Amino acid sequence: MSARDYRAEARAVRAAARDQLNAMRAARRARRAPAAEAGPAPAAETPRDSAPDAGADLSTMTVSRDAQSMAAGAAASAPAVAEPDVLAPPASVVEAAERAANPDAAETAPPLEPAPAPAAKPSDLSELPGVGPGLVWLLQEAGCASKADLAAADAEALAERLGVAGRLIDLPSLKRLAAGA
Repeated sequence: MSARDYRAEARAVRAAARDQLNAMRAARRARRAPAAEAGPAPAAETPRDSAPDAGADLSTMTVSRDAQSMAAGAAASAPAVAEPDVLAPPASVVEAAERAANPDAAETAPPLEPAPAPAAKPSDLSELPGVGPGLVWLLQEAGCASKADLAAADAEALAERLGVAGRLIDLPSLKRLAAGA
């Protein structure tokens, strides 16, 4: 098949698809016509409702008359809702701008309190070979906060509490390392 034949066939397929789409739209409009007469007046005809030219660019999307009438009906029946002011800056930005505009007031403001220091001390489990932060977290969640807790724990019960990770880890060896260290 030559390039010219292929292009002609592609044009014919696109034209057939356009015709079928237009026929489906016309049938849909005909089914909805009685409902549209009872409801609000239909909006003005849009380019989507008219048949496209053979070389028309169909990549742009327009709203059909049906969608416009449904939106108009929904807007008329929907209760009025106050829209939030999306363009207003957040309160923290407003406060920062006020402090920048009046530096004397910023100096008299009470200083911010420092964040509290973390209460938990680092676990000694991370000293074991092959134990990273993820496994330390899993072991702590399973009730082993230190090497002593790990050494005293039952390997099978700990494997059960760890779930899938408990089946992947060699817990008896890890217990021996914790007990000997």
